[in-house]
Amino acid sequence: MRRILKVALGLVTGVSTLAMGGAVAHAATNQPIAATGGMESTINLLGVPLDVNVVLDTDTGDITSVEVLNAGQPADMTATKVTPTKVKFSSNTDGSTKVSVSARNNKLTLGVKTDSLSKLLGTNTWAANVMGTATDSGAAPGASTTAAAVATTGPKSSVTYTIGDAGDGTPTLTIDKIAPAAGVTAKQLDSWNGGKGGDDDEHASAGARIEFTQDGFRKVLSIWVSVDQDDDDSTGHASLHITLTGRNVQRKALADLAGDKTWTGKLCDGSAGSIAYAVSADGKVTINSTSPEGATVTDSRNGVMVKFATGDKVSIKVFTPDNGGDAALSINKSGRKCTGTRASVPDPTVNVSVATTTPDQAKTRRGDHKSDRKGEGKKND
Repeated sequence: MRRILKVALGLVTGVSTLAMGGAVAHAATNQPIAATGGMESTINLLGVPLDVNVVLDTDTGDITSVEVLNAGQPADMTATKVTPTKVKFSSNTDGSTKVSVSARNNKLTLGVKTDSLSKLLGTNTWAANVMGTATDSGAAPGASTTAAAVATTGPKSSVTYTIGDAGDGTPTLTIDKIAPAAGVTAKQLDSWNGGKGGDDDEHASAGARIEFTQDGFRKVLSIWVSVDQDDDDSTGHASLHITLTGRNVQRKALADLAGDKTWTGKLCDGSAGSIAYAVSADGKVTINSTSPEGATVTDSRNGVMVKFATGDKVSIKVFTPDNGGDAALSINKSGRKCTGTRASVPDPTVNVSVATTTPDQAKTRRGDHKSDRKGEGKKND
């Protein structure tokens, strides 16, 4: 397996940032995705390894840094969009290859689009601190523990896979190796190859899903490659998508979920918030204290809703199945309606040059932030 290059913030020359002010802060991802701290991926592009290293803010899930590297040096690309939720790159040769990173809600996604499947053939790797656990704290993953304990350089889980051609332009994808970090269990859920169809375009895809679990928490990595070709064979493209999804849900026997717990997170104004609560033997949720103090607590179906003075809402629920199976502790935070001033967050750094922002691009960028805030807090997965 090819060695994946480590993130090198501040060590790569030519690091650029978009020449704009800080964006309005909002939770780009939910806490389980933010807790991973990002991901590392090595992709064969025209037979040359392209390393894409992504760093997330472990409190908000905003993108703080993206590197695209060839042999340890900045790739021959230009960043065409740089925001805390999405970063896009385009090759400087003919613009036919594009790389994008997106961090929103319950997903962290890496995409590569080019004009031919042949450019994507080869063996690739992906790695992340997938469950967001600290190396030496022993903290359980998920937002019901202390977010500050997360170590982004902690134990990595990795997946090695190969993209091929069935001989007729149809992509194939094979999972070669799944290497979970210590304490993490992983298995391949499914896979598919082929599947052509469509009225105007010929479409074919191949992919697989891998499940990671630890201490009742679950994340799913989806990898798929697709080819779309027009009937006249004059145009078309091939795409690779890698998406990690996860919700803040812990499934265990109710007796194992019972006890005193703490939720911590960043509120919409940038301040820290925490909730000390308890789950009883029969699944009832009780709030013991909040910080800042004075949060409003209301009963809801299967749990409680805590509303902070900042406008942030945290829902804590316990679901107990009738069939006697595992119970589920679910936590969902929404900070869409901030009653005060939202904290600002800088655009992420990139290690290549940034394209000049046009008025149309700036308009789109503002629209993306508005869309992100609108979608924040919706039910994930």
